[in-house]
Amino acid sequence: MSQKQNGVLQRKTKDFQNILRSERAQRGWSQADVAEKIGGDPKTVGRWERGITFPGPYMCQKLSELYGKSLQDLGLVRTEETLPVNGASEDNGNSGQKHGQHFAFLRIQGVSPGRYRSRRIFFSLGLLIVFLLLFNGTILWWFLHKPAPAPTPGHPQANPYARTGTLVLNEALAAESAAGWKISPNDQGRCFFADNSYHILDVASGAMEVCLANETYFTNFTYEVNMTIIAGDCGGLAFRSTFPQLYYFLSCMDGRYRFVRYDWNNMANTLVIARGISPAIHQGLKTTNVLAVVAMNGAFNIYVNHTLVLHATDGAYLDGQVGMIAHTCRDSLSNLCDAPTEVSFTNARVWSM
Repeated sequence: MSQKQNGVLQRKTKDFQNILRSERAQRGWSQADVAEKIGGDPKTVGRWERGITFPGPYMCQKLSELYGKSLQDLGLVRTEETLPVNGASEDNGNSGQKHGQHFAFLRIQGVSPGRYRSRRIFFSLGLLIVFLLLFNGTILWWFLHKPAPAPTPGHPQANPYARTGTLVLNEALAAESAAGWKISPNDQGRCFFADNSYHILDVASGAMEVCLANETYFTNFTYEVNMTIIAGDCGGLAFRSTFPQLYYFLSCMDGRYRFVRYDWNNMANTLVIARGISPAIHQGLKTTNVLAVVAMNGAFNIYVNHTLVLHATDGAYLDGQVGMIAHTCRDSLSNLCDAPTEVSFTNARVWSM
């Protein structure tokens, strides 16, 4: 194209943008007023008046109706000379026969192609968001409910529950150790070593006995122990204890369980976080269950025999000692209590995370 032709293009482009700007000014309208009257966008009107874009056929017709002038009078005739220069795009123009036919249908229906594009974009984004939410929800459900694999043979220090962490406590519980396991009798029960295991005896009906490793203190961790109920009702894990505040998880001889936030000084702060019955619990007396808890900040995954029994959240206690517990009630609400209760424990392991 010659320089003269380029000059014609620039002159014609300038004509249409100046005419639109002049017509609007004569009526005392703002660009927002024009946009509202033709069902467009103020930014689009501004681009027309700066010659950045050229109105599409639909908007050309709307502008003609708005100002009461022909397309020729407004400089909006679709000829080569009136197309914007410098590769400027055409607003709402046809990009091909298929789009032209589609937008012609929209115009018949009184729908702005620009608005149609916006709706189509928002619809596509909505579908994408729904897909991502469903996908992430599926992944989260799988992560929280997947069973933990059994420990890998030949790697006794590996954490079989969280797949991370450093083994910091690994005791058979056959005798006293540097962990400082509690050894004491009282009028309700006692904590003692016997038969190469750690025992808790609870003799008072409706009561519990907590035995802690006094030289331990953990924040985020995995804690595992083997438990056998010799007589009575329930035994389990105590953790994040700054006694008399602690969490405990009970596994009972009839398959019941409960997860409790406990506060002896303020019973209003005591809360049964979760309770239920799980087929993962081996029922009956003198049967062994492997109990484990993964505590990460305010989230807890609790396992019985390497099966996830519950996931719970509570942010009351964030660190403390670990230990064990015996309880004489498998369901205190129904007064299902048997005393005395004796529970033995072996193979305590803690991974710090």
